[in-house]
Amino acid sequence: EPTDLAAVAREATEPLSGHQRVRLVHELAPLAPVPADREAVLRVVQNLVTNAVEAIEGQGTITVKTYEEPGWAVVSVADTGCGIPEDFLRNSLFAPFRTTKKGGWGVGLYQARTAIEGHGGRIEVTSRQGEGTTFWIKLPKTPPSGVAPEVSR
Repeated sequence: EPTDLAAVAREATEPLSGHQRVRLVHELAPLAPVPADREAVLRVVQNLVTNAVEAIEGQGTITVKTYEEPGWAVVSVADTGCGIPEDFLRNSLFAPFRTTKKGGWGVGLYQARTAIEGHGGRIEVTSRQGEGTTFWIKLPKTPPSGVAPEVSR
């Protein structure tokens, strides 16, 4: 269905309004709706926001942006948290049952990538230990080939 990524990003960050130690910054450019499973994309953004909060010890900032690139609608989630060790980032980040969190299952990012790739999109990440992490969700502005657009009756 046509999905407003800015509205999804706003909904995914609602639990952070009034958060005591995390400052939330929205930079939500209006975008044309993209063809997507709204609930699946919402769960992915919620997962990234939750991970960002958990990565911040003490005070920190999470910045959520929406914008366009040629052919893509983009949602980014950036935090000022602890960052991800380079070896883990390179070799294990999206692997199921691999995590750096105590008590984590290690399935959230695996499921997130699977959901976004199922939409013909991709997830990209950059991280520096001690400085923070940024994830980008990139969804095609048009349906991926082989996916028939919904027909109105």
